[in-house]
Amino acid sequence: MLFYRKKLNLQAGNTIKLSYSNFSNINSITDENILPLKYAKSAYNYILENGALKTGFGFCDATLPLDSTLNNYRTLSFLSNNTVPHKIWYYKYYSNTDNQKQFKIVVLDTLGYLYYLDIYSSLDTFIKVNNVVLNLDSVAVNYNLNGEDVLIISSPDGVMGYLNGRGEYVSVQNQQNQPDIVDMTIHYERLFAIGKKNPKRLYFSDDLDPTNWTQNINDAGFIDFFDELGEVKRVFSFNDYLYVLREYGISKVSAFGDQEQFYVTHCFTSNTRIYENTACLCGETLIFLARDGLYAFNGISTSKISVNIDNMFCENNSKAVSCFYDGCYYLSCKLNFLDDKLIGCESENYVNNAMICLNIKTRNLSITRGIDIKYFLPFEDENISQLFCLFNTVFNKKIGKLTKNGKFFNNSTIKMWISPLTDLGYADKRKVIKEIYLRTKYDCYIQVITEKAQKRIKVHGSNGVSRVPVNVIGTVIAINFETLNSDAEISNPQLIINLLGSL
Repeated sequence: MLFYRKKLNLQAGNTIKLSYSNFSNINSITDENILPLKYAKSAYNYILENGALKTGFGFCDATLPLDSTLNNYRTLSFLSNNTVPHKIWYYKYYSNTDNQKQFKIVVLDTLGYLYYLDIYSSLDTFIKVNNVVLNLDSVAVNYNLNGEDVLIISSPDGVMGYLNGRGEYVSVQNQQNQPDIVDMTIHYERLFAIGKKNPKRLYFSDDLDPTNWTQNINDAGFIDFFDELGEVKRVFSFNDYLYVLREYGISKVSAFGDQEQFYVTHCFTSNTRIYENTACLCGETLIFLARDGLYAFNGISTSKISVNIDNMFCENNSKAVSCFYDGCYYLSCKLNFLDDKLIGCESENYVNNAMICLNIKTRNLSITRGIDIKYFLPFEDENISQLFCLFNTVFNKKIGKLTKNGKFFNNSTIKMWISPLTDLGYADKRKVIKEIYLRTKYDCYIQVITEKAQKRIKVHGSNGVSRVPVNVIGTVIAINFETLNSDAEISNPQLIINLLGSL
């Protein structure tokens, strides 16, 4: 790091003032020399809000209220400190005993044991379900079975059962044609499922009975997909149709009434692999990640989402996962930040190292770096709205809750806004960055970088405008903003720059 101790003898020239009316989204694909300074070539652990850099996302221990008044909360825990949660589901049902709606959080741990906890309760320790050990790739769906709201749980080893409101697991007797389910959804009172052993087949149960897989014209059956779109991976029900996510495309199934009236059409063909666990229904739009970026499918057509970070997605994101929560698409994936830093989980043998939050309406994007999420559970009822998370490596014994406190379980995140290195449109002139004005409510650092020097300046938080003397010379300039504490609020930077003579 270079420091200028002597006064610079500069040639006289014009002075320009460069203002950021607001910070703009990340753009890592455009050549940085033609990007304005208000864009970032990389940024993480800030939230871009109303043109300012603000406190980023964080995670804390998951809590649930004691009752619907929401006056008191308890932190969730397991009886054993060695329990590692693997999947987490939301079970909603109507209690005929209490004559009211009730809710449970259901957890499958890495040993295959099943646990549950009532959302409104004085208990804070999960209750273990007796006499059941499940496959770790089990999937679950809420359904009203014979007049009772249950959580149906199916697995790729062909086992099916359900959890009832009393916390009892009831096994469903295996049938000859019962599929080895890896994904499923309810559509027009049938259970549509994808099997493991026959990955080009879509199964469907009898109507009004998802436990009946007897294959005949009146009960259950299947649809085979022998075309160029590859294996069947996921299945979704929206817009009155069934949509089947394939390795390289999307197929639509019309499945009304009798199975004789079922028919298939193809909606989208991709030239790159689709990562099936990133597909998530966001309102009436299916969003997913393919090898070449993010896509949105509205039931008719598919369009690429321009987030300008396609070059940051690592080639293999097969373990990426997603969810839809509070108007945003959340994606836990592996990103290449194109630097030599190790942030958070990156010092471990991580699976995913980043969480992307994409606002569906505004297309604003925020990246949280250094967190290894393996499962999301959005949870909402009439009183509370939370996003629960499970983790692969660091924090793998915790159930986390998404916050906006800039901390990973009490550890402040490192927040960086990295600007392009640009000549500001004056390629033939040397420049002196004289001073910077900005508003920052909390302490932060400004990094001024040119081809000749680097300077890191601490700025103390205040309610007014801060003037920061710089005096760094160079032809190309980058201005980075770094925050080490949990809170951040940086807005409206203004650069005072002297233009010197030609090179």
